[in-house]
Amino acid sequence: MLEKILSYLRTLDAAPSTSLKETDVSQGIKAALGPTEEKATGEALYEILAFDLFPRHDDQKSEWGTRFGSMMSGTMKDSSETWEYPSRKQIDGAAIDYWTKRARESVHPILIERYADIAYDLAPLAEKKSDYTLAQLVIDSSIKICNENLVEDIYQRMQLNRALTLALHLNDKSQIASVAETIIRVEKKIAQDDKPGLWGFAFKELVLENAGKVNLDSTVRDGLVKDLEVRLARFMSAADPEPWLVENAVLPLVSYYSHQGDETNAVRALLSLEDAFRKNSRSNSDPLLKVHYLEKLDALYRQNGSLPGMRANIDRIGNELPTASKESLSSFKEMGAEIKIERKEIEKITSGIFDLPVDGNPPTLANIRSRIIANFISKKDHAAKLAEDMAKKFVFVHIVGQRRVAPEGHVTAELPPYQEDPDAHTISQALQSLQISSIFLGDTLARLRKDFSSSQIADLLMGSELFQEDEKEYLTKGLDAYWNDDPFNASHTFIPYIEALIRRLILHSGGVIITPNTKPGTYGGYSYKTLGLLLNENAQLIDSIYKFPATFYLELVLVHPLGWNLRNDFAHGASLNSLFRQDISDRLFHILLLLSLVVKQEKK
Repeated sequence: MLEKILSYLRTLDAAPSTSLKETDVSQGIKAALGPTEEKATGEALYEILAFDLFPRHDDQKSEWGTRFGSMMSGTMKDSSETWEYPSRKQIDGAAIDYWTKRARESVHPILIERYADIAYDLAPLAEKKSDYTLAQLVIDSSIKICNENLVEDIYQRMQLNRALTLALHLNDKSQIASVAETIIRVEKKIAQDDKPGLWGFAFKELVLENAGKVNLDSTVRDGLVKDLEVRLARFMSAADPEPWLVENAVLPLVSYYSHQGDETNAVRALLSLEDAFRKNSRSNSDPLLKVHYLEKLDALYRQNGSLPGMRANIDRIGNELPTASKESLSSFKEMGAEIKIERKEIEKITSGIFDLPVDGNPPTLANIRSRIIANFISKKDHAAKLAEDMAKKFVFVHIVGQRRVAPEGHVTAELPPYQEDPDAHTISQALQSLQISSIFLGDTLARLRKDFSSSQIADLLMGSELFQEDEKEYLTKGLDAYWNDDPFNASHTFIPYIEALIRRLILHSGGVIITPNTKPGTYGGYSYKTLGLLLNENAQLIDSIYKFPATFYLELVLVHPLGWNLRNDFAHGASLNSLFRQDISDRLFHILLLLSLVVKQEKK
């Protein structure tokens, strides 16, 4: 087996000027072996592994913490055991020694570079010291590969990035200079305007990222800056400039000029990107695309907010965004789904709450309160399971993010793909379930208002330690509005009262509800913490009082940007017309019932 492999590799060494890819070598080895059931071992295995090991580029690391790693991995069927190929277990001292020998005896630069790099990179995995002469071989071979065009354009850039990394690590000034010269020469050779990956890398690697390590002559450095400026001017001279190309030239120039203290040129370069967006026909062909580039400009201007005059540009874009966002709503299509719920299903739940006996007796108002709370509170574990099931059923949930858009058109929250943030999808799924259950909750609370008076409910709520006697008039006004089918005034009363009750719950349980004023212009003293911060900091405390994740429900309804966010919308004057809705006042009343369960217990 080994002889077949070596025979094939000798044909490559016999033509050292032939262009080649490592994947070609891997396929060539397999073709040379042909169909076989013989298991590769020893040096034959090392040859196969040499070209199946997968390199990470641009200084990224593999799962082994090295440049090279496995090319594939997974989980065994019907088992939680993982597998990978190549396996780290296959990298031993004998493999390193063999690859070192092959690096020194091979002729083709591609073979030399691969053997030398894996032996140098993976030596620590086999508890061996990396041989610096192998790194020098990698650098020399990479330069030769690029000078003779033995790999395609983009791979030449990757080869030189690796060579520069090694030269800087060795602090070999001669090789650093050789690699730098090669990088500049190769960029001039392969650069194509419509392919940003093939230009600008010399400026990025030699001027921006390693300015203190690569000793560039000022004439050479200025030449790289001029090349990028000339390319930018060429892009901007087009009748329909392409913003993507302009951005790839602008951002490194802004970074360079800012670092040099040349604020005038930094601002000029930055504003040219906006000019490209304004002139580009596609970017302005749809309101949603316009919002996208305005948001990008807003972010870039804020990142560079210290530049002179940038505050005015930030304000200008900020003033334009709301109008553009509102216009972008026309780009959305409304989608809906019909859910049919039979009346008997609703009546079954309502009857169970109000009519089911307790120890042979009719349920008391306190019993009914507990049943209403239990039936309509959101449960985190249930929502998490639903979110997981949805992600399994619909693949797009794994790969596509979603946006929440305000009536004015601006984005209020972004929901990343499920695999990036399962907790965010749990909140989103809980909100959907909450909105569906509102149908049942509304019917249940309508019967409560029919069977009991607002004064009876007020007396029930005042039995809690959180509800204070001197606030009864305030509470009664809210309950009277709710009982008189006035959800607008009911919700306006319930929202601030709920926040006051939660703050009182935390304070009486030993939590901290205030924070010192330290910002200029606050004049010392203390301020109340925001409700979102209070719930976040005291989740464990609140959940321990209720003996279940009650904080999840409170955040979902009141403050989470991916939830209903009722308190924050109310506080900021957003979605005001929604407060006319009965389902919102129903949900807020449900939270009042939940908070009224809290009673004081004396410590023994």
